[in-house]
Amino acid sequence: MFAESNLGVLGGTSRSPATVGSNSSSSGGGALRRPLGTLGSSIGSSLLYGTAAEEKIVLDIGTHTLRVGYSGDARPLYKTSLYSVFSHGDNNAGRLVGKSSGLFEEGHPNNNEEELLEALLVEQLRNVYRSHLLLDSKSRKVVVAEGALLPVQVKRALARVLFYNLRVPMVSFYPGSVTSLMTCGKMVGLVVDCGHRSTAVMPVYDCRPLVSCMVSTPMGGNALFRNLKQLVLRFGKFVPFGGGQTKKDGDVKECAVDELALSDDTVRFLMTKLIYASPIAIPKSFGRPPPGLSVGIAEGDLVEWFESSITASNEVTKLTVDCPKNGRGSLMFPTWIRERAAEILFSGDMSEDHQGIVQSIVQSIAKSP
Repeated sequence: MFAESNLGVLGGTSRSPATVGSNSSSSGGGALRRPLGTLGSSIGSSLLYGTAAEEKIVLDIGTHTLRVGYSGDARPLYKTSLYSVFSHGDNNAGRLVGKSSGLFEEGHPNNNEEELLEALLVEQLRNVYRSHLLLDSKSRKVVVAEGALLPVQVKRALARVLFYNLRVPMVSFYPGSVTSLMTCGKMVGLVVDCGHRSTAVMPVYDCRPLVSCMVSTPMGGNALFRNLKQLVLRFGKFVPFGGGQTKKDGDVKECAVDELALSDDTVRFLMTKLIYASPIAIPKSFGRPPPGLSVGIAEGDLVEWFESSITASNEVTKLTVDCPKNGRGSLMFPTWIRERAAEILFSGDMSEDHQGIVQSIVQSIAKSP
């Protein structure tokens, strides 16, 4: 994923507090009201350079998430998920309603792909300008922080939407690896960009990305999502709160976790709120990388070692969920899944011959001059 601090690279001017936000809350995770504390960087740049630097709109776009904000701010003003499948809403005729998350998820049509991308971006960018930025799109220039592996179809569709639909005065594309490094005050570094569909390791020298030394791997947020979901489906249990099936002794019968009890929204909640990386590394005796570890698979002695090496106080994690089939109940799964689900990112997927982030970093450093 792109660093949120991409938004603070390009400077800007101050704005009247009356125009910086609204009182409603954001469904995409970012606050609608612009924090007044972030205006200090804009004022400081004006005082430093003696003239008012023009404030720009910054778009940090990937294949799954769109972040929007003002240059000079410390964090995005608004974040939202992108979609790939659309239908006309029943209560809002003529408007497109997103159905599945991610631009290139399974089932995304191949025909007229760029037309669908334009339809997506028109709907979401108009909503961003109208409901969150609260300004006319013609009044500000736009800066796009692009990832190294952002498909060219997305860039073309985004440029057409910004110029022909929103009528912005200018669009500039900046490498996300460079903007992330500049926020740290550095011109040389190694940037690890962990996105939804892939992870890219990019060396940067003198604010120039060394594309020939870049190493990428498909192990990203989507791989973590699938790994976490498959592990919970395999090792988890669902216990209804009442009215469910019971055993002969009167205890509530445990049910196997299925797709109904473990929705995609529940898995995303687990990813964002409960997942963490264990400080204890897998012993070398299991191999580098462990052959029994791949997306959705953890076998043999490796599972036993995971169970014995947990750092949490509870061995079982419980979460209250609503299941359409069995009603409201408790979703239970071993705590080691919380600690070890992210191991797939570092170790890689041996079943698909996909290397992990650690090996990608080593290869990128070896290729760098």
